[in-house]
Amino acid sequence: MLYPYDQNPYMSTDGNPYGFPDLNHWNDATKRLIADIQSYWLTEYHIDGFRYDYVEGIEWDGVNGMSFITWSARQAKPYAYLIAEHIVGDTAAVVRETEADASWHWQFAKVIGAQLSEGEYQGNEYGDLAAVERVLIFDGDGYTDNAQPINYLESHDEERITRIVMGNPTIGEAGAVRKSMLGAITLFTAQGVPMLYSGQEFGASSEKTIDASKLPWEQMESDAGKALYQHYATLAYLRHTQAAFHTNNFQVLLADSEKNVLVYHRWADNGSVVVVALNFSPTDQHVAIDFPHPGTWHEWLHDYDEHVSDGPVEVDIPDSFGKIWIFQS
Repeated sequence: MLYPYDQNPYMSTDGNPYGFPDLNHWNDATKRLIADIQSYWLTEYHIDGFRYDYVEGIEWDGVNGMSFITWSARQAKPYAYLIAEHIVGDTAAVVRETEADASWHWQFAKVIGAQLSEGEYQGNEYGDLAAVERVLIFDGDGYTDNAQPINYLESHDEERITRIVMGNPTIGEAGAVRKSMLGAITLFTAQGVPMLYSGQEFGASSEKTIDASKLPWEQMESDAGKALYQHYATLAYLRHTQAAFHTNNFQVLLADSEKNVLVYHRWADNGSVVVVALNFSPTDQHVAIDFPHPGTWHEWLHDYDEHVSDGPVEVDIPDSFGKIWIFQS
């Protein structure tokens, strides 16, 4: 820079908790610089949008900070996709109060992490199906549309889900892979936008570090890595092709806290109808499900048809896994 730090028009003297130089997002010089940078990338390189880091350190007031940053991006490209990494407090507030499209739904990772590890995790309790339902629906944590929460199980700020799960001494490597599969079912069928961290789809489990940490590509060749990758690919295909997963429609059909089983129904106006069952218990569970209407339902993960008539249907849900039924006719 051309100025000493304490005289720099772009910098704040407040500092930040990570020891990095801190931009002053409130002054005019910094706002002009940010507007120019965003406009350049959006118009010259035609990028789709931005993910803004550490938004709780930028803040907003209707004019400055994230208020200005998101507004200025829209001046360059009205339909830019703007995501805020806001991982404390009311994470939906930045979406409601600025022009951000979406924000990281950190509550999802914490609540589901407790269910997968079968124990307490960062203030969340295993077996709390009310909390699970809250993070599965878009308005449970204050969002106003299902496209606003960015749901995730892993990120650069979290330990890998397999590592979190193996913090429970009763769960080994094979069990952790299965828990990752259950987490993926939850992630791809919840309301919100699913986000993956590189390597999650084949079971990378290295410890979080600020040092070099290369992806273990060789794990893709293991039986567990191949199975997990195929599972994620299957769920991504379902998410893409079933309009039911793109709507605000969501109904809980069963919440059995004794069996740790949650069953829910999602649907779209075009006729796409889905029923999802999640079994967070380490044992197989037998439950009765009231399907939304009679007919043939194809169970996607185990590849069989369920012929539903009037009344509840008795089904088995495998341990630490789930089922997804797609209505056929």
